[in-house]
Amino acid sequence: MSAMAKRFPWGLTITTVVAFAILVSLGVWQLYRLQWKEGVLAQRAALEHAPARPLAEVLASSSDVAALDMVRVTLQCPGLASAPTERLYSLADGKVVNRLISLCRLDHQPYAAILVDRGRVPQEITAPPVIDPADQAPVTITGVVRKEPRPNFITRLITPKTPPPAPGKTRLWMTYDLPAIGAALGSLNAAPIFVAAETSSNPDWAQLTPGLSTEPIPNNHLQYAFTWFGLAMVLLFIYAAMLRKRLNQP
Repeated sequence: MSAMAKRFPWGLTITTVVAFAILVSLGVWQLYRLQWKEGVLAQRAALEHAPARPLAEVLASSSDVAALDMVRVTLQCPGLASAPTERLYSLADGKVVNRLISLCRLDHQPYAAILVDRGRVPQEITAPPVIDPADQAPVTITGVVRKEPRPNFITRLITPKTPPPAPGKTRLWMTYDLPAIGAALGSLNAAPIFVAAETSSNPDWAQLTPGLSTEPIPNNHLQYAFTWFGLAMVLLFIYAAMLRKRLNQP
């Protein structure tokens, strides 16, 4: 075996090839994510100008939950302004906020109710509007149908599963667990989608800010792709320098 063959760093080469493949794969994945995100942003831009359709019509149009996502609807919810709420942890403009989730009873099939995200309030606002079960005044809401986001391991771990500690108390949810939130609000047959309100259920309550669909969606995937590809190139330069030094050794 020649001296050059003995000096050739096979372990370093194999490690570099594996690391290079991983970095390039991550860059390509980010390009796919970029294409997906641009589609989402285009859909949201079109949504802003789409006319709202009656919720009953939308629910009857398809049994595919994914097909109903991001559709603008209008619905009437008796007593929504003074309905019980559950709180959902969220962020807005870099601050922690709570989103108020209430139940809207439906008088049409296939679901008995649908959850309505009424909007966000500052974290320090712990008292919701006065709850009055006798109030059945109709509240017309315009909003966007959203499907349940897929929770990750952390949200599953920290989302409470036990009942509230005392009557009238609410828990703080970490994800849109629609079946569990619906059950906590008194419905076992809530729709597997929810409505993010664009109009306020309580116009006289300035601390409530509706509008989930208006929150910005970051799109940094091209930057991430360049970062991964750049790291792959840096890795090659480092490998080439180390290989040259090793082979030039006497």
